[in-house]
Amino acid sequence: MPQQFKTVGLWGRLSEPSVAEPAKQVVAHLRKRRIQVFAPRQAETESLGEGLKTVAETELAKRVDLVVAIGGDGTLLHAARHVAERGVPLLGINRGGSASLRTFRPSTCSKRSTQSSQATTSRNGG
Repeated sequence: MPQQFKTVGLWGRLSEPSVAEPAKQVVAHLRKRRIQVFAPRQAETESLGEGLKTVAETELAKRVDLVVAIGGDGTLLHAARHVAERGVPLLGINRGGSASLRTFRPSTCSKRSTQSSQATTSRNGG
C-alpha cells in the first residue's frame, strides 16, 4: 500500500546557502500539499519561512514519517544513524562536492519528493 507522508523532517546545515535554497524549495512543495515540516531545534530555520516546527535532533525521527537530508554524504549518514532504528524513510539531496552515495539534483526536488511520497515503502525493510 502506498505510504502517505503527513510529516516530514529536514536534516542538514539549514543556514548554509547551498542547503537553504533547496530546503526552501522542499518546504514550499510540502506546504502546498499540507504536509507538516519539522527541523532540528538548533537549526536556523528563519530563512525557510514560517510554520516549521522544531524539535530536538534526537526526537526528529520519532515525530516524522520521512526525513529529507540535504548536504553531503556525511549529512546523509548522520541522518541515517538517527532514523535507522525507527524505520523512517530517508531521502537525500546531495550538496557535497564528491558524493559517493546515490542522490539527485536540487532542480528535481519537487518531482522526486512527490515520487517518494507516493512510493510504496515498508517500515520493516521488506
